Amino acid sequence: MPRRHERVAANLRGRGAAIPPLSPRVEAPPALLRPRVVTGLESPPVDPMIGRTVGGIVIDQKLGSGGMAAVYAGRDDQAGGARRAIKVLSVASPDSFQVRFEREARIGQSLEHPLIVRVHRHGTSGDFRYMVMDLVEGEDLARVMRKAAPMHWPLVATIGRDIALALGHAHQRGIVHRDVKPQNVIVDAQWRLKLADFGLAHWRDGPPDLANGASLTATGDAFGTPAYMAPEQFRDAKSVGPAADLYSLGILLFEGLAGRVPFHASSPVDLARLHRDVAPPSLEALAAEAPDRLRGSSRSASPGRSRLERPGSAAAGAGCR
Repeated sequence: MPRRHERVAANLRGRGAAIPPLSPRVEAPPALLRPRVVTGLESPPVDPMIGRTVGGIVIDQKLGSGGMAAVYAGRDDQAGGARRAIKVLSVASPDSFQVRFEREARIGQSLEHPLIVRVHRHGTSGDFRYMVMDLVEGEDLARVMRKAAPMHWPLVATIGRDIALALGHAHQRGIVHRDVKPQNVIVDAQWRLKLADFGLAHWRDGPPDLANGASLTATGDAFGTPAYMAPEQFRDAKSVGPAADLYSLGILLFEGLAGRVPFHASSPVDLARLHRDVAPPSLEALAAEAPDRLRGSSRSASPGRSRLERPGSAAAGAGCR
């Protein structure tokens, strides 16, 4: 039976990637991806949502929760019983949360691409806003990286290409993600990727009720995840374009190859200075086995590069063309 690294390389070549096979000396990472299993340590023994029907989903499992919303899985009675995920938010939540939730739902429903978590429908049911989404059985890329980074370069090449294609689809529709990071990429057991969570996205020329008056940001605001943010996003998140997403993708590629992000600091202000003024560590030393083309994709969309020096498109940013 072929070794895992040989199967991965064969798969990449089958997808049109000009990538030579790995050396037999290089061992690919072990099987890292497992379906999420909810245990008593991750959620209360009895969740009041279990067994309820919200938005046509008969909820039977809690997948997780954050500061804004909770995510469950269940049977979709409006889709022949297919298993899907549902994100719910209390209608009593602060207005800012509800604006972000509505934005994420409507942007997600406008994007139909195999590499983006699809939102099938959204609405209000009783005490909850909800959005029904694809259920991806796997782990987020941040967890995978914690176990496997630095990763073998063919895997990083696949990850970069797939995220770039997903971003390209969004950018063509005037949508900038603004929070590209490993936690927002879901990987299943077959290494299929999906880009998730457009809750911080900017929708240029979107519906007037989202584009005007209900914007998440005012001029001069900065938000996102500082370790992955472009310098211009620290100054004014509202004005950023696709180049900011390409910068974040470059940092993600750097992390996959090197096993760490290029910069660490104790505060967002210090991180902003590093991203703006300091050259990142050399990937030639940290990822010597990676081909120059892949290291170049990371460098060209990474710290120290102005918007004009970054790739002209998401596809070019990951060497897709």
